[in-house]
Amino acid sequence: MKKFLAMLLSLVLCCSFGLLAACDDSANDDSANDGTGTISGNYTEATDDDYKTFMAAVSDEEKLFPGFDEEIGISADANADISATIGSGDEAQNISLKLSKLSMALSVKSGTAGAEEDVAMKVTIDASAKVPEMTDLEIPAIDTSVKGNIYADETNFYLDATVGEDAMKGKISADMIGSLLDGIFGGSSAKPGVTASTMSAAAEDDSAQTPAISDEDVNEFKATLAEMGVKFEVDMCKGIKARFTASAKTIEMLVLKIMGAPEGTELPVEFTKADIVLTLEISEDGALVAGAVSADVALSMEANAQSGIPAVEATAKLNATVKFGAVTVDLPDDLADYEDLPGFSPTPDQGQQSPSDQPGDVSQAA
Repeated sequence: MKKFLAMLLSLVLCCSFGLLAACDDSANDDSANDGTGTISGNYTEATDDDYKTFMAAVSDEEKLFPGFDEEIGISADANADISATIGSGDEAQNISLKLSKLSMALSVKSGTAGAEEDVAMKVTIDASAKVPEMTDLEIPAIDTSVKGNIYADETNFYLDATVGEDAMKGKISADMIGSLLDGIFGGSSAKPGVTASTMSAAAEDDSAQTPAISDEDVNEFKATLAEMGVKFEVDMCKGIKARFTASAKTIEMLVLKIMGAPEGTELPVEFTKADIVLTLEISEDGALVAGAVSADVALSMEANAQSGIPAVEATAKLNATVKFGAVTVDLPDDLADYEDLPGFSPTPDQGQQSPSDQPGDVSQAA
């Protein structure tokens, strides 16, 4: 689990973009006033010592994710607003996707004496989408919304939401969702929790000593950020707050790398605005406290009559914050009354555990 989260953190850092003389601790202690997608602080340009301190901190998985072998607590909030105009004049078509609210609270505690994990999750969502019919692309018209809650425990996922004009309330077994994911991704999927034996194995695998950060490592990291047009700032007053600010250059380079385009290739898309900020907060004890990302991007693409590609104008705004630590999840008292959703009733053998599903078996590792 910790190794996966560490790899995810490294991926986000790669794809997105000395002590200070004076500090104002009030900024650090006022995190409750942070908006979604922001972590407040007194940020200044990082020194070489700051680089080394930050890199050493994110390399120490044991401190970065303390207690994750026994208990996981994650909460998150996000919102997004995406709009696009395809074509021009009377033939222009407008697309809008709006995520007014997405909040999540997840608590996973490892079982003892072979018992299953104690899992509790609540997700609240309020989203809408409007897409006109695009016959050339075989895309049907979409005009719908989703609003409600999703809950989960160690055995089931529970849906209590309104999709369009239809109210949906019922449950889907975690085993069935695991089977669906297996069919989509062709891999092994587990229940919402993680077995205690898997956690113990992960702890043993992660026991290697954290390597020291050399000057060469720092220079390489600095060169990578500079090449991608990413600005790195820190607030070292209380723990570490690290802020990465990306630019249009960053996005263009990432898109070209994803496309596998040769060096010197120019994108047909112009990013007219690209304000992207990723912030991480690490406690004085070395534990990852929170991560936040905000993005405000606008792009345009001219029509190409020869290839039949229409003009495109699009904007996207995204704000998200994830916090790590103890989380209290309040599940409804009536979950036992939820019935199987139509079309998702478990087959007779799905109600029985196979040997690989028994507690302590690591074949179901998340």
